[in-house]
Amino acid sequence: AGWADQARGHALVGLLAARLGWQLGHTLAPLTGLSAPGQPLGGCPGLLAHLATLTRSTIRIGGSTREIVSEPTPLQRRAFSLVGVSIPVTLGPN
Repeated sequence: AGWADQARGHALVGLLAARLGWQLGHTLAPLTGLSAPGQPLGGCPGLLAHLATLTRSTIRIGGSTREIVSEPTPLQRRAFSLVGVSIPVTLGPN
């Protein structure tokens, strides 16, 4: 592909990213002013940082493997609810 095609592709990806950021910000706006346990969130970046604390671990004992998810906070539960998805428990397609 030529330079012009690459520039158009780059512009499209940028527009899609901006739209996704706006949509998530708009959807999660009710939560951005709340506080995580002990401290204010600080807007969308703080909310995303708090959401990142929800972890999934794979435990292998002998020949057995099990995935566990950390206990979500009420704020994490509310964020997933606002976006309209459940908290993922397993890897792969649902």
